Amino acid sequence: MQVSDMNTKKSLILSLILTCCPVLVCAEQLAIAVVGDAQRVASVEKTLLTPFSEATGIDIRVIAVAHQDGADAAALLQRADSEKWDFLTLNEDQALRACSTGDLTQTGIKQPRKNSLLPALSAPATCHSFTEFRANTMVYNLDAYRRDIPNHISAFFDLERFPGKRAITTDAVGLLELALMGYGVPAGQVYHMLSATRGVALAASVFGPLKDNIIWATSNSDTERLLSTGAATMGLLDLDAIVETGAATNSGGAQPMPLNRLSANASLVRQTSWVKIKSSASASDVTAQFVTFAQSSGFDKPQITAGIYEDAQWYDRVTPDIKSRLANWRDALRKE
Repeated sequence: MQVSDMNTKKSLILSLILTCCPVLVCAEQLAIAVVGDAQRVASVEKTLLTPFSEATGIDIRVIAVAHQDGADAAALLQRADSEKWDFLTLNEDQALRACSTGDLTQTGIKQPRKNSLLPALSAPATCHSFTEFRANTMVYNLDAYRRDIPNHISAFFDLERFPGKRAITTDAVGLLELALMGYGVPAGQVYHMLSATRGVALAASVFGPLKDNIIWATSNSDTERLLSTGAATMGLLDLDAIVETGAATNSGGAQPMPLNRLSANASLVRQTSWVKIKSSASASDVTAQFVTFAQSSGFDKPQITAGIYEDAQWYDRVTPDIKSRLANWRDALRKE
């Protein structure tokens, strides 16, 4: 009798657990880490994560990673493993290195190669679940230049014709590429130039005169503030930040920021890699839903086609001497 009562109680408890399962125990959730400032995280939530949750009912836990914490990809991947994240955003060159060292899972189907015993991949091996195209664009304050309007990236480096402070976030990429374009080097020759020490020296010499006129901003929001108050007359902004600013001022009734982009050739387009973590605890069908949703929603499609594309593979394979010179130049530029 006591055994029967015990079994009955167990059945009741199991029944209650199963009844509550969709809410408490079996709720599907993805843990996604996004590297960037608050504005960047908010933009990703608005354009991708919230629509995905609303469409699928799958909850998302967002982990915001500051830019400085995202610089060390190896440490970030260790944290991702220990905290059981599902997806992480990396710079494309970081993802390439992590993929080549085996820290990420490669995708690609192997098939027999003709007249060979070795297998071949049916598609190029990659570790990207999907990629997100972003752009850093040179912008200026309309109130600062009324008669002589900047219309080329060279204006950013011309303090005599276009005086004023330049606001640049500390994590900005592609500064040397943009400097060479400002000097007049065609976009298709930029990385060829940077592959030699004289090219790095030339780009550094173009940026050198700006050093005392640069205000290093902590984030895109900080750059916007410096531009809107007139503390800086030109700056480098993420394209998402420009779009978000325009949407906020147009819908909120606020005065629009006196801000304008330079010519289309004043942009550096780069890819952010969304990678799946090997130790992901979520079900494979759930992670697959997220990837499919991102790809079908157009989130991974480029928003801009002009300007220069950052060559992450060049950064990955460039000689140690050039890498050292690039690192030394960045350190020297950012020193007060």
